[in-house]
Amino acid sequence: MQQRITKQFLDQIDPHPSKDQFFFDPGLAGFGVKVTPTGRRSFIVNARIKGRHPKRVTIGQYPDWQVTEARDKALAILKKLREGIDPIQQEKALREKAYRAASHEKALQVSLGQIVEQFLTARELKPKTQYDYLNTIKNCFSDWYDRPIRSITRRDVEEKFRYIQAHNRRSKTDNGRSQARKSMIIL
Repeated sequence: MQQRITKQFLDQIDPHPSKDQFFFDPGLAGFGVKVTPTGRRSFIVNARIKGRHPKRVTIGQYPDWQVTEARDKALAILKKLREGIDPIQQEKALREKAYRAASHEKALQVSLGQIVEQFLTARELKPKTQYDYLNTIKNCFSDWYDRPIRSITRRDVEEKFRYIQAHNRRSKTDNGRSQARKSMIIL
């Protein structure tokens, strides 16, 4: 049904008791209002994506969205549809991208200590083995325990290997290499 969409019109609409009603504004092709049997009024855009199928995009509900805001948003959506852009898919892609970026950022902040705790929880290790792993990590990598795992570089590991080797000599025959190797295996 064609009807100029105004605040006054939206306030006066009586919902049909059993089906959705659609009212489209003759001043802006494709811009309309969907009225449900419960009385919910939603601004919509109903148009064809260039070269593809028709699409209905919900803008928002009245009175959360005012008529002028909804009309401006409808113009932007109609422009995208004419350019062949599906605004629903575009929004979905933006949400997924934001989610991936947030997940990536969260992953970059996981510390060595958290990884160790997860590892020990996930594996069924003998108590002595678990103690040995945790003791080695805390003794050899205590300065890295709260450090984000992604910030530990290959160069850091090589330098730590040399440091552990140099500072864990027990005798003239022991060059500390065994402790350094063990710590790197556990790491």
